[in-house]
Amino acid sequence: MDDDDDAHLNDQLHSSQFPPTHEMDLNVYEDDDDETLHRKLIAAKIARKRAEEDHKLLSNRIALLKQEEAKAWKKFDETKKRTTDILQARQRNMEIA
Repeated sequence: MDDDDDAHLNDQLHSSQFPPTHEMDLNVYEDDDDETLHRKLIAAKIARKRAEEDHKLLSNRIALLKQEEAKAWKKFDETKKRTTDILQARQRNMEIA
């Protein structure tokens, strides 16, 4: 699908002649006329495009959350090491005093 097709689908998506895809029955029936079949095809393409966009957004969000988790674990490990170092230093100071 090229940019012209995307623009055309986007225009049709916002056109009042096409109901939201979640409200349209996309099943094909024998008595569907050409216009109905065309509307169903466009609605299916729009639904697929939305699903692909949602997938991309969710994938990006998951990647971001994984990065944030890695940073949090790194900070946790650094804090744990610093705590251990401080406690060891206190112990040494108590032994000297």
